[in-house]
Amino acid sequence: MRSHGKGKTELGRNWITQFLDRHPALSTKFATRYDKQPSSASNPIVLWDFITKVYQAITYQILR
Repeated sequence: MRSHGKGKTELGRNWITQFLDRHPALSTKFATRYDKQPSSASNPIVLWDFITKVYQAITYQILR
């Protein structure tokens, strides 16, 4: 902010909107609720399977 010569240290009310307008590659997204599938989210077998698949995907990308 100071590099622009304004000398202000606080952000304006609509700074995020103006920032996103200047940077169209960035976007905002609304978070989805985690509890859409509460039965599978609390199942340790399902969680372990998901974590294993993510680890394998990461390892495959690193070793590739």
